[in-house]
Amino acid sequence: MSFLLTNLIIFLAHYILVNRFKIENLSGKFVCVFILSAAQIVLTELLLGISRQLYLHNLILLNFSISLTITYAVFKRSDNHFYEILKRDLTTLRHGLKSIACPPNIFLILLTIVITTWFILASSLLPPRGVDDFDLSLSAYL
Repeated sequence: MSFLLTNLIIFLAHYILVNRFKIENLSGKFVCVFILSAAQIVLTELLLGISRQLYLHNLILLNFSISLTITYAVFKRSDNHFYEILKRDLTTLRHGLKSIACPPNIFLILLTIVITTWFILASSLLPPRGVDDFDLSLSAYL
């Protein structure tokens, strides 16, 4: 859970930062946010690893403090149009999702969900096939 929360905080901080770049295209914003978030995660892991301090609590603390610093710096200098930009982006996303909801895309989404569910169940419930699968299998812990 801490992994998801930390990544959400990093993503939101970089989304707020990217809105200062005046990128109008929503997909361009998502690409920039993904690149910045991945760069922050890799660089913090690299810095903590070099200093031999790469532990989960240090990683979460460092990423959380960097994200809060970014958010504070952007809101301190901004003219508070963030909520209008967020509302416009959500409207654009909602209209975009309606336009791609055709039957072949829905079939592919459902197929992806079924395959992902099968992989999760197979890796956790079936017995391990080799040394590499031993730590993924639920039967290894029973």
